Amino acid sequence: MSHNFKPGDLALLLIGIGPLGAGSAVELIKRIDAGTEVDLVGGGKAECLECSWVFSHSQIPAPGLAFAAERLLMPLRGDFAPERQKSREVAA
Repeated sequence: MSHNFKPGDLALLLIGIGPLGAGSAVELIKRIDAGTEVDLVGGGKAECLECSWVFSHSQIPAPGLAFAAERLLMPLRGDFAPERQKSREVAA
């Protein structure tokens, strides 16, 4: 499910990642498409298997960035409920 995230948005982690627990607020930096190769901290490379976001948080060791699959993030903006159509008045 796409939440139409944008760089700079805040999101909640739905699971713990590294030193961050589930429910931690993070700032999204950039989107990574599925199939993109990423550099790992400490060397090495990995391929993202699904759409992900690079995010920042003060508790992540330098350079302070990590990434998570988009499905593991919940937006901290807007209305979380599904959109509903407004009822229309019907002429009798």
